[in-house]
Amino acid sequence: ANFNLSEEDTREAIRAYYACISLVDEQVGRLVEALKEKGLYNNTIIIFVSDHGYQLGAHELWFKNYLFHESVIAPLIFRVPQVSPKRIGEVVELLDVYPSMLELAGLESATKLEGKSFVGLIKAEDPQWKDFAIVECKRGDLIGKALYLQGWSLIDWSERGIELYDLKNDPYQLSNLAQQHPQKVQELQ
Repeated sequence: ANFNLSEEDTREAIRAYYACISLVDEQVGRLVEALKEKGLYNNTIIIFVSDHGYQLGAHELWFKNYLFHESVIAPLIFRVPQVSPKRIGEVVELLDVYPSMLELAGLESATKLEGKSFVGLIKAEDPQWKDFAIVECKRGDLIGKALYLQGWSLIDWSERGIELYDLKNDPYQLSNLAQQHPQKVQELQ
């Protein structure tokens, strides 16, 4: 667990991670201020997206590329002129970013895209949005897949087993309910 780091070294590594996030936040603020100073802010779409997060000791894991919530979520911020700021609770995937960018820019894709534009969510015009995200990662020769929806996650590591989590009552995914709810597992599979 935690690569045998001492408690002090673990805390220092987490502090460094959060310091990096603060630095990025500061730089984004500088960019926004520069856009305002140049008179471009009210005419510019700003998109902030990052890679997936680190486990930082959750589940006794450290890095990313796992299927737990801490690893699969990514920051995603779209600032669109003339659209009021709001937090969107629906599940979106990174593959939805490009189609959304195209739509906001008034462009069409030359090829069929897997993702779906979420501009309707941004503008509060899309009541028919998907309610799931699929995540896949590789650990050695093993490919794991996860399904995330509002309230549930199903993680399938093939022959290594299946995990089911009730995200409303167990947001940190600590109690695997797969054995207690085989019908829910089958439904989500």
